Amino acid sequence: MARCGTGTNISQSDHQYHLICTVCRKVLNYQDFEKEELDLLGKTEDLLERKSGFLIRDHNIEYFGLCRKCRPDRAGVLREIQSRVLEPEKSSAEPKEEPILSKEIT
Repeated sequence: MARCGTGTNISQSDHQYHLICTVCRKVLNYQDFEKEELDLLGKTEDLLERKSGFLIRDHNIEYFGLCRKCRPDRAGVLREIQSRVLEPEKSSAEPKEEPILSKEIT
C-alpha cells in the first residue's frame, strides 16, 4: 500500500477521502490534494503507528458538512445572526432589575 505523503499519486492508491453532505447525502470523492495535505496525512499516520504500535495498512477519511447546493447563503446567515443580536426576542414580562455587581463605598 502507498503511504500518504510519499510522493505517490493519490488517485493510484486505495485510500478514500469523502466529503459527505448531511442534507442531500451527496458524496464527493476528494483527490485534488496539495503536497502539504499529503505530507500532513503521512505524518499523522506515522504518529498513530508510533503511539499505538499499530501497523496501518489503509484508511478511509470522511468529512461531513454541507455541499454547495445545500449550503445556506452566507450573507443571509450573517443577516440572521445580526438580527438576533441587535433585536433580541421581546418578552411580555416586565423588565427585570439588573443585579448589583459591586457596591460603592462612601
